[in-house]
Amino acid sequence: MGYTAPPTVATGDFITAAIWNTHLKDNIIELDARTTVSSAEALGVGTTTSNPYVTATTVAGPVVVANLLASTRVMVTNSAKLENNTAFGVSFIGVGITGAATIPASDGMCIYYQAPSAGQSIQVGSVYTFGTGVAGSTTFSEKVRVNSGTGTFASRRLSVTSLG
Repeated sequence: MGYTAPPTVATGDFITAAIWNTHLKDNIIELDARTTVSSAEALGVGTTTSNPYVTATTVAGPVVVANLLASTRVMVTNSAKLENNTAFGVSFIGVGITGAATIPASDGMCIYYQAPSAGQSIQVGSVYTFGTGVAGSTTFSEKVRVNSGTGTFASRRLSVTSLG
């Protein structure tokens, strides 16, 4: 089917059944087919003492696999409860992307928490949108790191929405 650019209409123009079906109904169906949501959660507690981004130990974080089109934009939603056992220690959660597209986890697209005292925690989340530029099976994996101490990560959720 494919998306068809709708025509420009002026006051007094009639919308025929053919125009309605091609430019409204069929385009809505096409855009709906392009939009998919995949999600995963890791309810167990993961930890790390690593400074570079790694997969959490004890309980690994959520992983989502999505089959993307080359022109796809994705919306990634990431949330978790973060804690650090060191005063002013920072715990980070990012998303690493592998497969058809490879984008490492980075502080530019992460959530983090700097606890004012040891053992304090917070439930936080973030939403990012970006294009991968390539088609195919793409894996989105939670990655974690700390700047000091031990980071603890719980109630982790990852959602990937393909925006077509």
